[in-house]
Amino acid sequence: MDNSTTGFENTPSIVFIFIFSIISTIGIIQRYLNIIMGGEQLSYDVRVHWMPIGNAILSGTAPYTGEAIDNKPPLNKLFITIFSIPDGVYPWFIGVAIINIGLVVLVYIISIDWFSKEFAVVTSLFFVVALPLVDGTEYQPHNVALITILASLIIRRAIISGSVLAIGMMSVQYTVLAVPLIIFKMYQAGNENLRSWLAKFICGVVLIFTLVFGSIWILFGNNSLIGSIRWTFLIGPGYILGTSSSRPSAAPGDVTRSFFHNPIFAADVLLDTTLPLLFILLPAGYGIYYSLSTAKKKELKLAVVGAIILMVPLIVRVFHHYLIFSLPFICILATYSYSVILGGVSVGEDDS
Repeated sequence: MDNSTTGFENTPSIVFIFIFSIISTIGIIQRYLNIIMGGEQLSYDVRVHWMPIGNAILSGTAPYTGEAIDNKPPLNKLFITIFSIPDGVYPWFIGVAIINIGLVVLVYIISIDWFSKEFAVVTSLFFVVALPLVDGTEYQPHNVALITILASLIIRRAIISGSVLAIGMMSVQYTVLAVPLIIFKMYQAGNENLRSWLAKFICGVVLIFTLVFGSIWILFGNNSLIGSIRWTFLIGPGYILGTSSSRPSAAPGDVTRSFFHNPIFAADVLLDTTLPLLFILLPAGYGIYYSLSTAKKKELKLAVVGAIILMVPLIVRVFHHYLIFSLPFICILATYSYSVILGGVSVGEDDS
């Protein structure tokens, strides 16, 4: 179909971004109203873990000591402390509304850059519809991490790209899974100085790590620094295996959601997580097949790598919000499949 006949090309992108931002915010407002009227509760993480930690830090407890121990990196401490400054639950929802608008903008930008405006509109629609189904209407540091992953894919300067992704790593450890994705993107681009680019990228990561952990040491001392390094880097194997030493006493975790401990229950939860998303997961699966067998478009192959690599956290624990990492790439693959099967959406030209 000719783009000129659809009206998409004559409508400014800001209009679509505004509409999808409103849609994503409506879900958050509904969630907030349900909570303050007593129909629902805040998520377990926010209610039982992060709000008490934020309040403890505001009361003078140093991060990673006493009641402020958490198995997330330091920047998550910063976010939950900021959200805990005002009384009430509304700051948590304002925060996630801003984060999700950022996600909408980045998903749209990537989609229009890789494919077309029509493609970006459909992909963004899938994304905002799916967000509530992966617990995207309440704060999770994974939402913040996803912003840094998408931004790092857009940014071309290596040191800035590395610095941005490091912010995500300092929010959620799983963000490191995006490093192979970004390297693959640079390899696809035919970067002749890939080693030099990677060295600068690593410098950007190290710069942010140094600033974050240096700030922890200067502001809170040795105990917080040691604790932050331990809970950020050293508990990974234990968390995967479900050892008690890898889980803070305030948040013992749920190893029943681990395929390593209870594969039958984890599989059941995975079905509960994925069944509502079949409208994008099934066509995304076809998109993976189509990419590997027929399509030559490098951006489609990049979406395949992103969707697969960023699903790895679901092997460790099956939580709805773990699926948000791969959600933009799943939506891209779903849109491509629908465009191939049904037609009518411009996907750009295959690479020769």
